[in-house]
Amino acid sequence: MKFIFSLLAITLTQMCFASPIIVFYEAPEGLEYAKHVKSFLETNHRIPGMLISMKQTNGNCEELKSFERLSVCTKNNGDLRVVSVDKNFINETLIVFQQP
Repeated sequence: MKFIFSLLAITLTQMCFASPIIVFYEAPEGLEYAKHVKSFLETNHRIPGMLISMKQTNGNCEELKSFERLSVCTKNNGDLRVVSVDKNFINETLIVFQQP
């Protein structure tokens, strides 16, 4: 039952707010790092790919501001920076995908 409610919440979030998880990257060269992060979230945490989007930034990760549910940014050297995180969203919604 908890799974159904969480899935419903994610679906509504998807419809209202686009993708709740955004992986930013600094330049076209960083797209491979962003794809690796997306793949990691899909395989290790079993998060559906439709909930994860990738976007290129106009600057660098240090200047990036985001108010999404979960945003990370991959730098050109492969470093990962957390831009924004909503702990309630993770605890109440994404925890469902980690269970076997």
